[in-house]
Amino acid sequence: MRKLYLVCFLFLFFVLSGCEKPIIDDEIGLDDETEQTDKNKDTDKKQDDASNDSDNNDNGDDEETETPDNYEEKDIEDGNDDSHNNGSGRSVEDALTVSEFIFNDIENFVFVKGYIVGACTKSIENADFEPPFDYDTAILLADKKGETDIDKIISIQLKKGKLRDKFNLIAHPENYGRKVYFFGSKKVYLGIYGMKDDIGASGFLD
Repeated sequence: MRKLYLVCFLFLFFVLSGCEKPIIDDEIGLDDETEQTDKNKDTDKKQDDASNDSDNNDNGDDEETETPDNYEEKDIEDGNDDSHNNGSGRSVEDALTVSEFIFNDIENFVFVKGYIVGACTKSIENADFEPPFDYDTAILLADKKGETDIDKIISIQLKKGKLRDKFNLIAHPENYGRKVYFFGSKKVYLGIYGMKDDIGASGFLD
């Protein structure tokens, strides 16, 4: 009889012990799951904060990069800006000579003045220095009339419109030898230094 009681007691003990373990495991599992969920929330929050900071920084960079472009556009309209060459070229009165334009480091928009000595198209190799002229898309300027040395000449693009109508040597051969001025930035055009695309103010000085 005692053996029977002992067997029953052990059986109940093992049964109860077996039931409690899964319950404990479940509770631990729930705690771990809750803890992991909290960690995920913290991680997501940190990522969101970092993303917001990044967006704010991007907006600031965009504002900073827009300023120079707006400034240059205003310079073209006003025809007035500082050059790298000690401030000369800021107005028609102190416009750079062709030589100054060629040999100085010019970073901004300036005025340049010179005599129309020829016309050209596609490349300086096609330069036309004597009338009658065959090209109306560009003119060549120099510091003295009749100059043909390409090392002392700059090119001016004449886009279709007011510039071409006013300065081209096919329609206006009388412009040959006249002193003129243009406002723009220093670029390589036709294989030599000159102005193109963003030319602003222009006119005759004689």
